[in-house]
Amino acid sequence: LLQSSRARVLLNGKCVVHLSKKGFLQFVRRGDEQRVELKSDSVAHDLTLVDLRNAFLKSKQVKRYLSENELQTWGHSLCDAAYSSFVNLNSDAVVDIQFTKGILRVPVEYEAHQKSDERYEKVLNKYYISDETEVVLFVCGSSQIMNKVIGLEKLKYKVEQPKFFYSLADNILKNGSMSFITC
Repeated sequence: LLQSSRARVLLNGKCVVHLSKKGFLQFVRRGDEQRVELKSDSVAHDLTLVDLRNAFLKSKQVKRYLSENELQTWGHSLCDAAYSSFVNLNSDAVVDIQFTKGILRVPVEYEAHQKSDERYEKVLNKYYISDETEVVLFVCGSSQIMNKVIGLEKLKYKVEQPKFFYSLADNILKNGSMSFITC
């Protein structure tokens, strides 16, 4: 039902466990899956997203957190396709945040390691082009990443209402802070 692997260079040789195909078919499968991915291609990134999920769900305002895998597997059929746009955007996660006037579905992007400007421009563009997305929570592994993306957003979208709200992963995970800033 489960499979494991161990790599000396990954997570200091710790064992990584994932659901086997048999386990998925017996205990998880619903029959309306769009995609089935049982093993992570980026274990450290995905483990941090699991920790972020736990931190988000501790907030009284967060009513639901869907991982990228849940979105890609069942996103088109969840709540009458309310999450379909996030499937197409390939968001790392989506949180449903309760406000006094209703629930806002917000994509979450997590960036652990600094990438090229082109990579960040693509992320910014896909959300600014999307009419369904009003806000994006962008969680950064370092202040250098945050400053780089903020600079690009200021440069490319200076006349637009900011869509991206930034926080450092450590602020969320170590301090429990759900404070986000805009550019």
